[in-house]
Amino acid sequence: MIDEARVHYAITNSGGISPNVVQAEAEVMYLIRAPKPSQVKELFERVVKIAEGAALMTETQMEQEIQGACANLIPNQTMEQLMHKQMMQINLAEVKHEEIAFAKAIYESTSAEDKEAAKKQVGSLLDRALADHPVFNQIAPMSKNVSFMTGSTDVADVSWNVPTAQCVTATWAYATPFHTWQAVAQGKTEYAHDAMLLAGKAIAATAIEMIENQELISQAKQELEDRLEGESYECLVHSHLITQKVSRKTIAWYKKRGGKKRIFV
Repeated sequence: MIDEARVHYAITNSGGISPNVVQAEAEVMYLIRAPKPSQVKELFERVVKIAEGAALMTETQMEQEIQGACANLIPNQTMEQLMHKQMMQINLAEVKHEEIAFAKAIYESTSAEDKEAAKKQVGSLLDRALADHPVFNQIAPMSKNVSFMTGSTDVADVSWNVPTAQCVTATWAYATPFHTWQAVAQGKTEYAHDAMLLAGKAIAATAIEMIENQELISQAKQELEDRLEGESYECLVHSHLITQKVSRKTIAWYKKRGGKKRIFV
Protein backbone atom coordinates (compact mmCIF):
# COMPACT_ATOMS: atom_id res chain seq x y z
CA MET A 1 0.00 0.00 0.00
CA ILE A 2 1.54 3.31 -1.10
CA ASP A 3 1.92 6.22 1.34
CA GLU A 4 -0.59 8.40 -0.53
CA ALA A 5 -3.37 5.79 -0.29
CA ARG A 6 -6.01 5.77 2.43
CA VAL A 7 -8.52 3.19 3.68
CA HIS A 8 -11.20 4.78 5.89
CA TYR A 9 -13.98 2.84 7.55
CA ALA A 10 -17.04 3.23 9.76
CA ILE A 11 -19.07 0.51 11.46
CA THR A 12 -22.52 1.46 10.24
CA ASN A 13 -24.41 -1.40 11.88
CA SER A 14 -22.98 -3.34 14.82
CA GLY A 15 -25.92 -5.73 14.76
CA GLY A 16 -27.10 -4.90 18.24
CA ILE A 17 -26.25 -3.23 21.54
CA SER A 18 -25.70 -6.22 23.85
CA PRO A 19 -21.98 -6.44 24.73
CA ASN A 20 -22.03 -10.13 25.68
CA VAL A 21 -23.67 -11.43 22.49
CA VAL A 22 -22.14 -12.28 19.12
CA GLN A 23 -24.58 -10.59 16.78
CA ALA A 24 -26.10 -12.37 13.79
CA GLU A 25 -24.96 -9.70 11.38
CA ALA A 26 -22.99 -6.47 11.13
CA GLU A 27 -22.13 -3.88 8.48
CA VAL A 28 -19.07 -1.75 7.81
CA MET A 29 -18.49 0.95 5.19
CA TYR A 30 -15.07 1.45 3.58
CA LEU A 31 -13.80 4.45 1.63
CA ILE A 32 -10.68 3.64 -0.38
CA ARG A 33 -8.51 6.43 -1.81
CA ALA A 34 -5.38 6.53 -3.95
CA PRO A 35 -3.87 8.88 -6.55
CA LYS A 36 -4.86 6.71 -9.54
CA PRO A 37 -7.90 4.53 -10.35
CA SER A 38 -5.71 1.46 -10.93
CA GLN A 39 -4.31 1.81 -7.41
CA VAL A 40 -7.81 2.12 -5.97
CA LYS A 41 -8.85 -1.07 -7.77
CA GLU A 42 -5.87 -2.96 -6.32
CA LEU A 43 -6.67 -1.79 -2.81
CA PHE A 44 -10.36 -2.58 -3.24
CA GLU A 45 -9.55 -6.15 -4.25
CA ARG A 46 -7.24 -6.47 -1.26
CA VAL A 47 -9.91 -5.25 1.17
CA VAL A 48 -12.42 -7.71 -0.31
CA LYS A 49 -9.95 -10.59 0.09
CA ILE A 50 -9.38 -9.66 3.73
CA ALA A 51 -13.13 -9.69 4.35
CA GLU A 52 -13.50 -13.02 2.57
CA GLY A 53 -10.65 -14.42 4.65
CA ALA A 54 -12.30 -13.26 7.87
CA ALA A 55 -15.54 -14.90 6.78
CA LEU A 56 -13.74 -18.19 6.09
CA MET A 57 -12.03 -18.14 9.49
CA THR A 58 -15.30 -17.50 11.35
CA GLU A 59 -17.43 -19.73 9.10
CA THR A 60 -19.73 -16.84 8.27
CA GLN A 61 -20.89 -15.20 5.04
CA MET A 62 -19.76 -11.90 3.56
CA GLU A 63 -21.69 -9.73 1.11
CA GLN A 64 -20.46 -6.53 -0.55
CA GLU A 65 -22.14 -3.50 -2.09
CA ILE A 66 -20.43 -0.97 -4.36
CA GLN A 67 -22.12 2.35 -3.66
CA GLY A 68 -20.00 4.83 -5.58
CA ALA A 69 -16.60 5.80 -6.95
CA CYS A 70 -14.60 8.83 -8.11
CA ALA A 71 -11.71 9.12 -10.55
CA ASN A 72 -8.59 11.25 -10.11
CA LEU A 73 -8.71 14.86 -11.31
CA ILE A 74 -7.00 15.68 -14.62
CA PRO A 75 -5.73 19.29 -14.40
CA ASN A 76 -5.87 21.69 -17.33
CA GLN A 77 -3.40 24.54 -17.19
CA THR A 78 -4.89 26.27 -20.21
CA MET A 79 -8.15 26.81 -18.35
CA GLU A 80 -6.49 27.34 -14.98
CA GLN A 81 -4.37 30.21 -16.30
CA LEU A 82 -7.45 31.79 -17.85
CA MET A 83 -9.42 31.42 -14.62
CA HIS A 84 -6.55 32.94 -12.62
CA LYS A 85 -6.53 35.92 -15.00
CA GLN A 86 -10.25 36.39 -14.46
CA MET A 87 -9.83 36.26 -10.68
CA MET A 88 -7.13 38.93 -10.86
CA GLN A 89 -9.58 41.26 -12.62
CA ILE A 90 -12.36 40.91 -10.03
CA ASN A 91 -12.53 43.48 -7.24
CA LEU A 92 -12.17 41.74 -3.88
CA ALA A 93 -14.62 42.57 -1.10
CA GLU A 94 -13.26 44.25 2.01
CA VAL A 95 -13.44 42.21 5.21
CA LYS A 96 -15.12 44.02 8.10
CA HIS A 97 -13.34 44.39 11.45
CA GLU A 98 -15.92 42.26 13.27
CA GLU A 99 -15.48 39.53 10.67
CA ILE A 100 -11.70 39.59 11.12
CA ALA A 101 -12.21 39.36 14.89
CA PHE A 102 -14.45 36.33 14.45
CA ALA A 103 -11.98 34.67 12.07
CA LYS A 104 -9.18 35.32 14.56
CA ALA A 105 -11.21 33.65 17.31
CA ILE A 106 -11.68 30.66 15.02
CA TYR A 107 -7.93 30.59 14.31
CA GLU A 108 -7.12 30.70 18.03
CA SER A 109 -9.49 27.77 18.64
CA THR A 110 -7.55 25.46 16.30
CA SER A 111 -4.97 23.07 17.69
CA ALA A 112 -1.22 23.58 17.63
CA GLU A 113 -0.98 20.69 15.16
CA ASP A 114 -3.44 22.39 12.78
CA LYS A 115 -1.54 25.66 12.99
CA GLU A 116 1.76 23.91 12.30
CA ALA A 117 0.31 22.03 9.32
CA ALA A 118 -0.98 25.32 7.87
CA LYS A 119 2.40 26.97 8.43
CA LYS A 120 4.15 24.24 6.45
CA GLN A 121 1.85 24.94 3.52
CA VAL A 122 2.30 28.72 3.34
CA GLY A 123 5.71 29.36 4.91
CA SER A 124 6.77 31.36 7.98
CA LEU A 125 6.38 34.85 6.48
CA LEU A 126 2.78 34.43 5.31
CA ASP A 127 1.98 32.43 8.43
CA ARG A 128 2.75 35.42 10.66
CA ALA A 129 0.58 37.71 8.53
CA LEU A 130 -2.37 35.29 8.46
CA ALA A 131 -2.17 34.61 12.18
CA ASP A 132 -2.97 38.32 12.71
CA HIS A 133 -5.41 38.59 9.79
CA PRO A 134 -6.79 35.04 9.24
CA VAL A 135 -8.97 35.90 6.23
CA PHE A 136 -6.86 35.70 3.06
CA ASN A 137 -8.25 38.47 0.82
CA GLN A 138 -5.71 38.39 -2.00
CA ILE A 139 -5.25 36.34 -5.17
CA ALA A 140 -2.26 34.03 -4.82
CA PRO A 141 0.23 33.84 -7.71
CA MET A 142 -0.44 31.19 -10.34
CA SER A 143 1.49 28.01 -9.58
CA LYS A 144 2.66 25.74 -12.39
CA ASN A 145 3.38 22.86 -10.04
CA VAL A 146 0.91 19.98 -10.02
CA SER A 147 0.10 18.97 -6.44
CA PHE A 148 -1.73 15.93 -5.09
CA MET A 149 -5.27 16.71 -3.93
CA THR A 150 -6.20 14.51 -0.99
CA GLY A 151 -9.96 15.05 -1.23
CA SER A 152 -12.42 13.19 -3.47
CA THR A 153 -14.81 14.78 -5.96
CA ASP A 154 -17.01 13.59 -8.80
CA VAL A 155 -15.79 16.64 -10.74
CA ALA A 156 -12.74 14.46 -11.39
CA ASP A 157 -14.84 12.07 -13.49
CA VAL A 158 -15.89 15.03 -15.61
CA SER A 159 -12.24 16.07 -16.04
CA TRP A 160 -11.47 12.79 -17.83
CA ASN A 161 -14.08 13.59 -20.48
CA VAL A 162 -13.91 17.36 -20.99
CA PRO A 163 -11.31 20.01 -20.06
CA THR A 164 -11.97 21.02 -16.45
CA ALA A 165 -10.64 23.69 -14.10
CA GLN A 166 -11.29 24.51 -10.47
CA CYS A 167 -10.48 27.43 -8.20
CA VAL A 168 -10.16 27.69 -4.43
CA THR A 169 -11.32 30.72 -2.43
CA ALA A 170 -10.98 31.56 1.27
CA THR A 171 -14.32 30.65 2.83
CA TRP A 172 -12.60 29.67 6.09
CA ALA A 173 -10.17 31.34 8.45
CA TYR A 174 -6.52 30.39 8.12
CA ALA A 175 -5.63 26.97 9.61
CA THR A 176 -9.25 25.79 9.76
CA PRO A 177 -9.14 21.97 9.55
CA PHE A 178 -11.56 20.06 7.32
CA HIS A 179 -14.63 18.31 8.77
CA THR A 180 -14.69 20.31 12.02
CA TRP A 181 -17.08 22.54 13.95
CA GLN A 182 -14.86 25.49 13.03
CA ALA A 183 -15.63 24.92 9.34
CA VAL A 184 -19.37 24.70 10.03
CA ALA A 185 -19.32 27.82 12.24
CA GLN A 186 -18.04 29.96 9.35
CA GLY A 187 -20.62 28.85 6.80
CA LYS A 188 -22.78 31.98 7.15
CA THR A 189 -20.05 34.58 7.55
CA GLU A 190 -19.81 37.47 5.12
CA TYR A 191 -16.29 36.52 4.10
CA ALA A 192 -17.44 33.00 3.25
CA HIS A 193 -20.26 34.42 1.11
CA ASP A 194 -17.90 36.87 -0.59
CA ALA A 195 -15.46 34.06 -1.36
CA MET A 196 -18.28 31.99 -2.85
CA LEU A 197 -19.27 34.89 -5.09
CA LEU A 198 -15.64 35.38 -6.15
CA ALA A 199 -15.46 31.75 -7.26
CA GLY A 200 -18.78 32.00 -9.09
CA LYS A 201 -17.75 35.15 -10.95
CA ALA A 202 -14.39 33.62 -11.92
CA ILE A 203 -16.03 30.46 -13.26
CA ALA A 204 -18.64 32.43 -15.22
CA ALA A 205 -16.07 34.83 -16.69
CA THR A 206 -13.84 31.91 -17.70
CA ALA A 207 -16.73 30.15 -19.43
CA ILE A 208 -17.73 33.32 -21.30
CA GLU A 209 -14.22 33.97 -22.60
CA MET A 210 -13.82 30.35 -23.74
CA ILE A 211 -17.16 30.43 -25.54
CA GLU A 212 -16.03 33.56 -27.36
CA ASN A 213 -12.60 32.13 -28.20
CA GLN A 214 -12.67 28.75 -29.94
CA GLU A 215 -8.88 28.68 -30.00
CA LEU A 216 -8.83 28.43 -26.19
CA ILE A 217 -11.25 25.51 -26.35
CA SER A 218 -9.01 23.75 -28.87
CA GLN A 219 -5.94 24.31 -26.69
CA ALA A 220 -7.74 22.98 -23.62
CA LYS A 221 -8.92 19.89 -25.49
CA GLN A 222 -5.42 19.24 -26.83
CA GLU A 223 -3.94 19.54 -23.34
CA LEU A 224 -6.46 17.04 -21.99
CA GLU A 225 -5.56 14.60 -24.75
CA ASP A 226 -1.84 15.05 -24.02
CA ARG A 227 -2.28 14.52 -20.28
CA LEU A 228 -4.32 11.34 -20.75
CA GLU A 229 -1.52 9.84 -22.89
CA GLY A 230 -3.88 7.50 -24.68
CA GLU A 231 -5.87 6.47 -21.60
CA SER A 232 -9.64 6.74 -21.63
CA TYR A 233 -12.17 7.18 -18.86
CA GLU A 234 -13.26 4.02 -17.06
CA CYS A 235 -15.85 4.13 -14.30
CA LEU A 236 -14.63 2.21 -11.26
CA VAL A 237 -18.12 0.78 -10.73
CA HIS A 238 -18.08 -1.86 -13.47
CA SER A 239 -21.03 -3.94 -14.57
CA HIS A 240 -19.42 -7.11 -13.21
CA LEU A 241 -19.31 -5.56 -9.73
CA ILE A 242 -22.78 -6.41 -8.51
CA THR A 243 -24.36 -3.34 -6.95
CA GLN A 244 -27.14 -4.29 -4.60
CA LYS A 245 -29.81 -1.95 -3.34
CA VAL A 246 -29.55 -0.94 0.29
CA SER A 247 -31.78 -3.30 2.22
CA ARG A 248 -34.95 -2.06 3.85
CA LYS A 249 -33.59 -3.34 7.14
CA THR A 250 -30.54 -1.12 6.84
CA ILE A 251 -32.66 1.91 5.89
CA ALA A 252 -34.91 1.32 8.90
CA TRP A 253 -31.82 1.09 11.13
CA TYR A 254 -30.55 4.45 9.85
CA LYS A 255 -33.92 6.19 10.14
CA LYS A 256 -34.39 4.90 13.68
CA ARG A 257 -31.17 6.67 14.65
CA GLY A 258 -32.12 9.93 13.00
CA GLY A 259 -30.42 9.23 9.69
CA LYS A 260 -31.73 9.77 6.19
CA LYS A 261 -32.82 7.19 3.70
CA ARG A 262 -30.02 7.93 1.28
CA ILE A 263 -26.56 6.64 2.19
CA PHE A 264 -23.43 8.25 0.75
CA VAL A 265 -20.00 6.72 0.28
